[in-house]
Formats: sequence, structure tokens, C-alpha cells
Amino acid sequence: MIATRKQSRGSKELANDAQINSIKRWQNQTMALFELTQSQRLNAGDLTTVIRDLTKAAADALDVERVSVWLYNDAGSQLNCVERYYEGKHYHGWDKTTGQSQGEDISPPVLPDKCCCLTSPLSLGRLDVPIWQNEQIIGILSYEQRVSSLREWTPQDKTFASAIANLIALRLDQWHHQQAMQELNSGESRYRILVETSADLISQHRTDGVYLYASPASRTLLGYEPDELVGHVIYEFVHPQDITTIKPIFSNPVDCQQQPIRYRIRHQSGDYRWLESTINPIRHPQTNQVTELVVVSREMSQPKRAAESRPKATPDTLKMNPLAVAKQANPFKPLGLRSRLSRFTPTPAMPTTPAPPSHSRISALAAVVEDRLMSGMMLLGNQSLNSESRRTFSWVANAIAVAIDQYWARSELLSRRESLLFGLANQIRNSLELHTILETAVESIRTLLKIDRCQFLWYRLKAQTPHWDVVKEARTPHLPSSIGQHSTEQIAPLAQRIIKREVVQVDNVETCDDPILKQFLTQQGYTSILSLPIKTRAGDIGAISCIHGTEQRPWDNSEVELLQAVVAQLTIALDQASLYTQARESAEIAQAQTQELEQTLNQLQATQAKLVQSEKMSSLGQLVAGVAHELNNPVNFIHNNLTYASAYFYDLLSLVRLYQDNYPNPAALIAEQAELIDVDFIAEDLPKLLRSMQRGTDRISSIVLSLRNFSRLDEAEMKQADLNQGIESTLLILQHRLKPKGNQPEIKVLTEYGELPQVECYPGQLNQVFLNILNNAIDVLEQSFKDNPDNPAPIIAIRTRLLERSTDSSHQPASQPDTQTEDGKQSLPNCPRIVIQIADNGPGMTDEVKARLFDPFFSTKAVGQGVGLGLTICYQIVVEHHHGVLHCTSTPGKGTEFWIEIPIQQVITS
Repeated sequence: MIATRKQSRGSKELANDAQINSIKRWQNQTMALFELTQSQRLNAGDLTTVIRDLTKAAADALDVERVSVWLYNDAGSQLNCVERYYEGKHYHGWDKTTGQSQGEDISPPVLPDKCCCLTSPLSLGRLDVPIWQNEQIIGILSYEQRVSSLREWTPQDKTFASAIANLIALRLDQWHHQQAMQELNSGESRYRILVETSADLISQHRTDGVYLYASPASRTLLGYEPDELVGHVIYEFVHPQDITTIKPIFSNPVDCQQQPIRYRIRHQSGDYRWLESTINPIRHPQTNQVTELVVVSREMSQPKRAAESRPKATPDTLKMNPLAVAKQANPFKPLGLRSRLSRFTPTPAMPTTPAPPSHSRISALAAVVEDRLMSGMMLLGNQSLNSESRRTFSWVANAIAVAIDQYWARSELLSRRESLLFGLANQIRNSLELHTILETAVESIRTLLKIDRCQFLWYRLKAQTPHWDVVKEARTPHLPSSIGQHSTEQIAPLAQRIIKREVVQVDNVETCDDPILKQFLTQQGYTSILSLPIKTRAGDIGAISCIHGTEQRPWDNSEVELLQAVVAQLTIALDQASLYTQARESAEIAQAQTQELEQTLNQLQATQAKLVQSEKMSSLGQLVAGVAHELNNPVNFIHNNLTYASAYFYDLLSLVRLYQDNYPNPAALIAEQAELIDVDFIAEDLPKLLRSMQRGTDRISSIVLSLRNFSRLDEAEMKQADLNQGIESTLLILQHRLKPKGNQPEIKVLTEYGELPQVECYPGQLNQVFLNILNNAIDVLEQSFKDNPDNPAPIIAIRTRLLERSTDSSHQPASQPDTQTEDGKQSLPNCPRIVIQIADNGPGMTDEVKARLFDPFFSTKAVGQGVGLGLTICYQIVVEHHHGVLHCTSTPGKGTEFWIEIPIQQVITS
């Protein structure tokens, strides 16, 4: 029992070890493949170095002793070992004999069609993997492990081994491509040498005859250097009588049929020499239009004799020379230079055709499709063709021509389809405008497939009534438009399949299996339809429908594949447009929130500044009110007692006069004291002194009254007030700023007060408005005098009057709309208003300054002289608190005027 448990435990441990080793080996294989598949590893070094790296990595990853690479020879008849990695060493350069390498025998591999596991006396564990290239086995990759027990190759091992074989095949393909490019370059060099050393003049021209290239033979034939000819027209050198011969051929080289042309051309010495030239047209690879000409020219000393000595094409010579037959029939275009002479490509060598025996017969057949020569067929035999054989071969030639024509048509169709997909991809990459992409798609599809109608439609599931919406359509002009909304019931047979994401393909409505769909298509006048559904990442469902109604329109598999590719591109476009729209909406929301936050911040800053300003004004008002109160008591005491003091003085003075009249000779002591105090002077001056004191107390009383009127601490609510008195109180407070100072002249104030009724207002707030506007006017006039002392005397004009609403008043601006105040009041719509005009003769202001005049924190004063809130607060007091109008009129150089309108009555609203 114990032995059995130990054996079982040992078996489990061995199994676990084997599993762990397998996982480690799989990890090593994965890392090795990751490193080997890097492009720099495969392209670094020559072929031998890359194969050595691959064999070493394979041996390490698979834990084998030997890895050998076997490749077939050029004939594909035998395998040759080209590389072997064994015990950390590389062996290269094996003999051609299979299985021989530097004196050591190795077991040749078998030819498997897939990974094959073998055992042999020399190798108990072996894995042979084919090396595939272009669907052919070009070699074998052999892995060998000499172990005491049989090596089990896991599927992971086989996969890794196949991957190494594929990498070897890839590197071999790259090596063959490099060899071919080297041969191509060497061939191009050879052709360039032939052109440069040719005795014939080889030149390249535009279709208008301009030289693009000339070979060095121009020196001997024409006496010009090649560079001297480039840029000139060949007609400049051709004899005038021969221009009419050569010019039509250059203009239409297709008609020249490679026939030699003879003409005279001027040598540098001035003599004309005869040349015989062969012209080969070069066509554009895409448009097939002739863009350039290659001309091969040689000198002719006796053109007439040469023409007579040349053998003519007779029926006998045509029978003897198949090449002459081909040239006479000219079914193919001549082989010319396909690119510029500076970039020759080698032409593959063609086997030489031996001359046929004298009793051979040659027959030439032309393959024509719709009056177009597609190909030619030449038959070589011992006897001529009879009529039956000729008909049979003619049928074969025409069948070949039809096949060629179909191949060309299919190639053109595929090219146009690739262009369509490329165009749609460009639209998607270059634009996120969904309407433009859809319009391009339907137009391109209808033009390409030659159908009556192509449309794109959306399924509006989230609408109040689900419906189908045709948003884009391309159609023939005589068909009615389908753009617009269509109910689900109207296109139910088609809509149900689209919602299920089924492809609807009906080649012929008469053979449609679904009777409901057949009835629907017949009612719509459709004979064929191909509709492919689209579903975006957001869950929106749409479809592209290709519709034909004039005749049957079978849908080819390639057309279905094209539309599927278009649908895939459109799905990407829709997703991108949706993401772009979401991003734009998010950006707009974020921008709106940012603007709202900025506006809120500005409002908070303005409110904070207003609170500070209001607190300052409140503190100032309290201070003014306190000072006025403290001054009022002693001033009233003095002012009231001056009346009694005057009465007492006159009483005492009367008594003194009586004493003087009754006792003209007083005692010496009294006379001396009377002379000392000068009783007569006191009697004359004391009344003046009392009158001066009376005026001073009156002045102090008026100032105290003005301070109390300005502060209005006892009038927090709306009350009836006299605005003229408020203006006078403000001017009294600003009297010290109006007086002259040094060189600065006095600022004159011209007032024109009208007869104003009592106004329902906040008197303290309006006094603040008057103070701010007058302060600004004084600041401007003082600064104007500092800038230019020659300015006119500063003047401030104040005018008040009553404005009836029905009165047509000039200079009256448009009133702001009525708003409700904080205490729930607003002005009557046709209530009379008080107008206060405050103007100065200062420098004025520009339109830019006027536009921002009432903006918070905007100021034209120097830093530290203002915070830019005075006029903002004035605007709020007049417009928001009193439903009035505050307007400024100013012209540079002509002064500034503020227009204030205050309604005389406010009404309480619920």
C-alpha cells in the first residue's frame, strides 16, 4: 500500500514537473518569437546570419540538439542541407549530395505536407516541418533530439516550429527580391550604356515636338550637344518642306504604325541632312493617353536608293516570315521604351524563333469585340486552313477576345470600386461632416453600379412616432424624390428585415420567395433591390438601399462585397461623427459653464466692491451725520443767544449814552477808563461783530443742514424729496474743490433749476449719483488744465426741468425698460419725469470709452485714484432702483453731458 502511494505520488510529481517544463518551454518559445519577428532582426545582416539566428533560437526554445535547414535545388529535384546548428556550433556550405556534410552523415528529412514526427535509430525524437513559399514547398526544417526515450512533440512545439519555418521563408523571399533588384539595376545600367554608345540618335519628345532628351549621337549626326537640343522644338531644325510630313505624325503618333519616316534636318554647319526615324509612343499607365514620344534616327546618304533596295512585302515573303505577317497585320502595338531614357528597365530575353520550312503555311486571325481589336492569333502549319477550321479558330479567337475584354472591364470595375472606397476613406479622414459623407457615398454608388436610385435612411426609433427617414438620395432625374419621413407601416416588409440586420438582396422581383416583400416591391415599381443594414455604436439603425426599376438587375458577389465595405466605412464615419458631436457638445457645455462661472465671478467681485463702496458710503454718511449732529447743538446755542446778546448790548449802550448826557464831567477815574477802552469805538464796532457772528452761525447751520440732507440716514425708504435741494447740498459739499488752487482757475458752476415737484425716490442714493458725476467732471477739468493750461475756463452746467411723457424732447435717449425694485416698486408707464443734465466743457471721450463707461471696474483714471465703480453704482441707482434713464453724450473736444431721468412717482406691485 505504501509503495503504491509513493509510486502514485511520484507519478503526480513527474506529471507536475512535465507540466511546469511545458509551460516554461512555451514561455521561452513565445519570447523567442517576439524577438525574432522584429523587423530589424530579419533585415539585419545577410541571409546566412539571419538563418543562423533563427536556427539557434529554435534549438534553444525547443530544447533540441540539432536544427538543420534543407532547401530544394533550382530544378526542384533534390534537397540540399544549407545550414545546421549542432551543439552550439553552426555548419554551412554542404555538398550538393543529399545527406553529406563535412564527412558526417545526417538523416535526410521526409517530404511532409505538415509537421511530421519521426523516430529513427539515430534520432528517437525528430520533427520535420515544410517551408512554404507561394503555395509551394521549397524546403524542410528539421529538428532532432537524441534522447533515451521517445520525444513527444506538443501542439505548441509544432506551432513554434512552423513559425520558424515561415520566418525562414520570409527571409528567403526578401533575399530573392534583393537579388532581383540588383539584376534590375545592372540591366538598367546596361541599357543606359547601349543608349549612350549607340550610333543612332535616340531622342525623347513631347507630343508638340519639344526635345526632352537626346543621346550623345547628336554630336555626330547634327553637330549639337545634347543639352543644346533639350527645350527646343524639332520643327526648328526640320526643312520647311518636310514639316508637313513630320508634324501630323508627332501630333497623332498612333497613326504612324511604327513606319519609318524620312525628312531633312539642319546640321549645325547649316547643311541639311537626311534622317530616317522610327517613332514609338509612350502612354500614360492610367489614362492610356500618349504623353511622350521616343524617336530613333539614323542618317541616310541616298534615301531613294535605300527605299528601292529595301524588299517589298509580297505574299511570298509574308508566308515565309511570321514576324512580317505580324507587322503587316499590326494586331499589337510595337514594343517601345516604356519610361524616360534616364530610367530604363530591362526587357526579358525572348527565345529566337527559327525560320519555318519552305512548305509551312501561316494563318493570321484577328480577335475583335465591338469593332475593337483585342488580340491576334497566328497559326503555323504544313497546310492552309480550310473554311471549317478557319471558322472554328475564328470562334476561339473571338472567345479569347471576349475573355480579355471581360477581364479588362472587371479590372476597371475593381479599380473604380477601390477608388470609391479610397474616396470614402479620405472623406472620413478629412471631414467629420456626416451629410457630406453620405451624399458622396450615395452618388458614387449609383454612378458606379449604374442603378436608378441609391438612398440612405435612418430608423428613428426614439421619435414620438417611430418612422424611417430618407436623409440622402441619388436618383435619375425622371424619378420622384423619396427624401422625407416614411411610416413603419409603409415599408414594413423591408423595415423588418433591416431591423433584424438582414441583407435584403432581390435580383428579380418576379422570382422573390417572400410574397409580402414581392408585393411591396411590385407596388413601389422596383425590379431589383440590394439593401444593407447599418448599426452604429450608439445603437442607431440605418441602411443603404440600391434600387433598380427599369429592368432586372442581378447583384454580383463583388458588388455585395463592395457595399459591405462601404457600410463598414460609413459605420466608422458615423461613430466618429457621433463622438465628434459629443465632444463638441461637451466643449460647448464646458465653455458655457466657464462663461457662466466667469460672469458669476464678475458679479461676485462687483457685488463685493459695491458692498465695500456701500459700507464706505454708509460709514461716511454716519460720520457726516455725527459731525452734523455734534455741530448742530453748539451752533444752535450760539446762534440763538446772539439775539439776546445783541439786545443786551444795545440796552447797555443806551444806558452809557444816558450817563454821558447827564454827567458830561465824570470823575477822573471814570474818564480815564472810558478813554482806555474807547467806548465810542466799541459802540460802533460791536454791532458789526454781532452781525458777522450771526452770518457765521447761519452759514454753519446751512452746512449742517446740507450734510444731513446728503447723508439721509433717516430716509432709508422712498420719500418725497426736492432734487434741486439735493443738488445744492452736493455742490455745497464740493465747494472746496471748485475754488481756485494755485495756478488752477476756479471752476464755475452754472445752474438752471426748473420748478420741480416733489419726487418719490431714495434721496441719499440720488445725492450719491450727483456727487459721483460732479466729482468725475471736476477730475476731468483739473486734468485738462494740467495737460493744457490754455484751455478755456472750466465750467460745469446743471439744468433741471420737468419732462412730460407726451412732450417731444430733443436730446432724449431711448428709455430702458421698466424693472421692479427690491421693495417691489416700479414706475408708472406714462408718469412725468424729472430731467437732470450735468455737462462740462472738458476734452470729451471716445466711442470706445463710452461703450464701457458703466462697466464694473472700468476706469480711465490713474492707478490709485479710482476703482471704476462710481458710474456703475450710479447706473444701478438710477436704472434699477428708480426705473430711470442714465445716458452719456460726448464728443472728443466738445465736452461731456450726462442725462438723468427720474420718474416722479413709483407704484407698488404685488
